[in-house]
Amino acid sequence: VIAITANGSVNRAVEAMRAGAFDFLVKPFDESRLIKAVENAIATLDPFPPEEEERDEPETFEGFIGRSAPMQEIYRMVRAIGRSTATVFITGESGTGKELVAETLHRCSPRKDALLLPVNCGAVSPNLIESELFGHERGAFTGADRQRKGYFERASGGTLFLDEVTEMPIELQVKLLRVLETGTVVRVGGTEPIPVDVRIVAASNRDPAEAVKAGKLREDLY
Repeated sequence: VIAITANGSVNRAVEAMRAGAFDFLVKPFDESRLIKAVENAIATLDPFPPEEEERDEPETFEGFIGRSAPMQEIYRMVRAIGRSTATVFITGESGTGKELVAETLHRCSPRKDALLLPVNCGAVSPNLIESELFGHERGAFTGADRQRKGYFERASGGTLFLDEVTEMPIELQVKLLRVLETGTVVRVGGTEPIPVDVRIVAASNRDPAEAVKAGKLREDLY
C-alpha cells in the first residue's frame, strides 16, 4: 500500500506506516517520486513469502538486541520505512540508538550501496554549517580558495543523516526546507541550482513539537 493524500501530517504518516503502508506521499509531488516509490515496493516483494506459522521473532536485528514486543515493532517499522522513499525524523533521548536506527534505515533501503553521510548539526560552527551542507564556490568568503561540494552533493544517491537537527540555526532551516521541496541546492556564493538525489534522515533528542514551541525548529520544516 502506498498512501497518497493532499492533507499530509506527521501523525497521519506515522499511522499509515504503523498500519503497514509501504510509503506515504503528499500531493503535489513529482511524477518520478510516485514511479520510484512503486519501483521500490515491487523490488521488495517476496515471491515466496513464508507461512505465518513458520515465522519466528528474531532476537537481534541489524545491531539491535531484544525480542520483546516493543522491539519487534521497531524492527517491523524500520524494515518498512527503510524500503520506502520517505524522509524520516527520529526522536529519543541521548544514548537510545537514534544513529543506529539511521544506519539501519540506510542498510534496508535501495540506497544501501551508496553513501550514508552523518553530520551533527550541533557540533558544526554556525558560521560554517551552511558551507558544510551546501558547499561553496571559490571566493565565496575569506579562505574559500577553491570550489567545495557540501554534504548534500557528496551524499547524492545515498542518505544524509542530520543529527540534532533542532540545533541547526533557524535561518538555515529555511534553506533546508527549500532543498526538501525542490531537490536542489545552491552553493554559498553561487546562483546555479544543483540537483541532488538525497534521502534525509534527521534526529533530535528534543521533542519536535516542544522544539517548535520553543522556536528551535520551524513548524513548516517539521
